[in-house]
Amino acid sequence: HLEYNVDDRVLQYGAIETEDNPNREIQIQTDTGWSKLNIYQCLENHGIEAPDHSSIENLGNKEITNLFSNTVTVIVENEPTNPLSIEKIVEDVQHTAKVQPYTFDVQLSYGPNQTPVSGTYPITITTKTEGQNPVVETGKSIQFDSEGKASVELQAGWNEQGQNVLQKVAIINLPLGIQYTIAETTSGQFTTKVKSDTQSQMNANTISGMVEKTEDHKFKNSEITFINTYTHFEFIKVNKEGNPLQDVLFGLYEFDCPNHNDTHHDQLLKVDLKTGDLIDPQPCWKKVGTFSSDAQGKVTLSNLVEGKKYRLVELKTAPGYILAQGQWTIQENQDQQFAFGQSIGNPPAVEFKEGKNYLYNYKPHELPLTGDQGNTSFMIWGTALMFFAVVLWIISQKRRVTK
Repeated sequence: HLEYNVDDRVLQYGAIETEDNPNREIQIQTDTGWSKLNIYQCLENHGIEAPDHSSIENLGNKEITNLFSNTVTVIVENEPTNPLSIEKIVEDVQHTAKVQPYTFDVQLSYGPNQTPVSGTYPITITTKTEGQNPVVETGKSIQFDSEGKASVELQAGWNEQGQNVLQKVAIINLPLGIQYTIAETTSGQFTTKVKSDTQSQMNANTISGMVEKTEDHKFKNSEITFINTYTHFEFIKVNKEGNPLQDVLFGLYEFDCPNHNDTHHDQLLKVDLKTGDLIDPQPCWKKVGTFSSDAQGKVTLSNLVEGKKYRLVELKTAPGYILAQGQWTIQENQDQQFAFGQSIGNPPAVEFKEGKNYLYNYKPHELPLTGDQGNTSFMIWGTALMFFAVVLWIISQKRRVTK
């Protein structure tokens, strides 16, 4: 309780500086002069009785200089609102994945009861094109319904100029402690990895978490990245003249054996040519799927996993052509790209030209390119046999002349 004994008025003091001595310390003065300030504790304040007498303290000889001040200091700290960003990246070593939209379902909630976050929130969309400065779009918004749900679409892939494109959306002004579930709904011939700064999930298209603020006023779990990796492998099915063959059916099988000494990878697989299913228990192999050649003869094998080995089996060929009597292996080469490897049995040879793989089918009367060595080996042995036949004939003719 403070009282001034000059008509109970609060006196106004100001800083002055004398003209005769500008370097002297600043003085505090008032026009009415200094007054005596009485400081004491009381039980009543404007007629209101103090609720608790235990708070009374006898000041005694306690130093009270600067104990009270008529200055109030207000500290204002600008704290960022909760950010949440979703980024889309497409990886494809062959750069054949064209720019396309990818859709994400976003659901937000808040607090221990997971109250849905509804309403309209501003967003920014950043587009990054390889070799160019990022482009940021503002003035857009996203609408969350009463269940806290909304959808957003991002573009990613390779454009017509061969440049990689990716997009990121940032949802701003969200309440602190936001909880989220984000799911990619676009499907395709790719494997999906989703990650934040604290977690990473392979072969997943959904992630859940809560944005938290760290001690240094930063945020964790607030930046989500979806990475689609196209692990397809393509080849073209043609006849002897190089013309495409359509509707040739193949089965693809993955080798996965815990026993590294197993030799199943060197044996022909037994498969049902109608369904492509494996016959008899073959624990080291599993069916990936069946694939057909299109009108251009192209076959695209999808869902390949990095580091795995595969077996390709021809299940049905074009009418009038011979079904392959062997099988092909597919695995990563030194450049970490999938390629044809060693053949099992004696299938038609693979020809690689102009960056593409060509797999041949032949009619019964045609001489095929077979196995890994193909026609070159056949011609070498054929030429050698013909040479020895000629030598033997010459020798036999000399013997007849001698007799």
